[in-house]
Amino acid sequence: MFYLSYRAFIYAWARTGGREGAIKADYYLHLMLTDFEEGFSDVLPKTRTFNAVIEAWLRSDLNDSVQKILHILKRMEKLSSESLPNERSYTNFIRALSSSNVPLRANKAYDVIKRMNLMVEKGNRYARPTEFSYNAVLAACANDIGNEEAFDIAIKAFGELTKNSKPDSVSYNNLLRVCLLLDGNKRKNVAKATFKQCSNKGFVKRNTIYVLRDLLSDEDFYSLTGTLSVDNAFENIPIEWKRNAEAKAARRKSRGRN
Repeated sequence: MFYLSYRAFIYAWARTGGREGAIKADYYLHLMLTDFEEGFSDVLPKTRTFNAVIEAWLRSDLNDSVQKILHILKRMEKLSSESLPNERSYTNFIRALSSSNVPLRANKAYDVIKRMNLMVEKGNRYARPTEFSYNAVLAACANDIGNEEAFDIAIKAFGELTKNSKPDSVSYNNLLRVCLLLDGNKRKNVAKATFKQCSNKGFVKRNTIYVLRDLLSDEDFYSLTGTLSVDNAFENIPIEWKRNAEAKAARRKSRGRN
């Protein structure tokens, strides 16, 4: 009875969003854990309940959301199999890092991937990184302006994504955004190679074109798209270049992921 009541309060507050929703959801999670530690074994939160609170903190925009989520993950890792963190738990932590002002967020995001793989080795198969995890790392790298290691971390993460899963439109868009951290010929060459791979795989979206336009000179952008207009470029590129983008986006939405 107590478990169902606590869980209902947590889900209700988590769905409200904002700061108050995160604080209230976390409060009821704390009550559940306190009761569990006092001997009420039937109120131990399951992974889904923990994840609801993690996602509430992720949406809260509070400065300490990264630390709040990290604290929850550490608690989860010490509990039984029904409460262990899964891929979604860790991925949302990476997303929190990505949108924060934490120094060296690219490094710390990739450290989470290594932590996930370690958890898999220890028997938690639900912690295995997915494309969502790697896409979040790529976003963290793109946002880590001034970190000289961010590009190398992004390349490493993209390589692992290509090996273990399949890059999608988000992957390529984020990798193109990472190219904005580069200068000169390296920026141009990596951006062009990334776009060509993206188009060959059929994952070009309108946002891809927008990022590409910011990366390249008029001459280089025209050589790839045949126009200097972003909107015309997306409409006029071969359909094969975007053949998989919308289908993959629909599958992501059906799974409740973004």
